Amino acid sequence: MIRSTKPACNDIGQSGRKAGLPFVLFRYISASVVLASFLMIPVWCLEAGQKEFRGLWIVRHTLARPDRVIEAIETAHRTNINAVFVQVRGRGDAYYESTLVPGPDDLAPLSFDPLALVIQEAHQRGLEVHAWVNVYLTWHPTDRVPSSPNHLLNRHPEWFMTSADGIDMGSKVLGQVDLVRRGVEGRYLSPGVPEVREHIVRVVRELVERYDIDGMHLDYV
Repeated sequence: MIRSTKPACNDIGQSGRKAGLPFVLFRYISASVVLASFLMIPVWCLEAGQKEFRGLWIVRHTLARPDRVIEAIETAHRTNINAVFVQVRGRGDAYYESTLVPGPDDLAPLSFDPLALVIQEAHQRGLEVHAWVNVYLTWHPTDRVPSSPNHLLNRHPEWFMTSADGIDMGSKVLGQVDLVRRGVEGRYLSPGVPEVREHIVRVVRELVERYDIDGMHLDYV
C-alpha cells in the first residue's frame, strides 16, 4: 500500500466488522470496500517522485512458445505496462529450467527457457519481471494427468490434502464432479506436511537464486 502523511490517504481502506453479519458476507463486503477505496485514491496520494506501478499478468500457456512470449512483452511495453507477473508455476510444473520441478507437457524439453526469455525481453524494455507461482494448487481435474514421473502427483501422492470426508486428494481416480462436490477446484499439496513446506521453500529459492527477477507473486497459498 502507498503511504502518505496526509490523513485522508492513510485512512483509506480502513473498515471494521459489523456485528451480526455472516462471516462470508463480511469478508465480501470488506474486500469490496477495500477495492473501492483503492480505486478512489486520488492522484495526489502519490508522493512526489514515486513510480506508478502498472502490472500485467501473463498466464503460463503464453510461455509455451517464444513468439508468444515476445508478443506479450511487446504488448505490455506498447500499452505502458511497467511490470509483468509471469506464471512460471501453474500446476506443479516449471516454465523455467529447474532441477526440482518437471517442465509442463505443452513445452518441449530443452526447447527454450521461457522465464529467461521473458527477463531478457522485458528488461531490455525497462519492465520489471515478477515470478508468479501457484504454491499449493498442483493439478486440476480438467487437465491431463501429468506425464512426468517426477511430477508430485505421481511421485508423492501422499503429500496431498485429505478432504473433510476422508478422501485422499492425491488419488488420480477423483474426477471433476467428485472434487466440485467437495467444494474444491483441484488437487492441493498439504501445507501440514513438513516435506511440502521444505519443497516450496526450495522452489522459491531456486527461482530467486538462478534468475534476475524483480519480485515473487505467490498465488493459491
